[in-house]
Amino acid sequence: WDPDIIFLEAFGYDLSIEDLSKPEYQSLKACKSKNIYRVLPNNYYGVSFATELVNAYFIGSVLYPDQFKDVNIEMKANEIYEMFVGNPVYDDMKKEWGELQKVK
Repeated sequence: WDPDIIFLEAFGYDLSIEDLSKPEYQSLKACKSKNIYRVLPNNYYGVSFATELVNAYFIGSVLYPDQFKDVNIEMKANEIYEMFVGNPVYDDMKKEWGELQKVK
């Protein structure tokens, strides 16, 4: 249980970052190498399958950058949201929860 990469859901992000700052977590490879990423919350009042897909593309781009080098995450997110909810709402999600990005 010494992950190379950690993905944190934005819903509990602040508490998770606080926890990962504690000494007992600082020996983790992901903390040492600062490979910690934020993903969007996908289970708020129900499961958001659109957000699960958006997160999957983002995680894929982190874990397999060569296979996802031609994917623009923001464009793909808007494409997915448009298909599921009828509007390209990634900018709204970013404002509410923060970007899909390396955070630490």
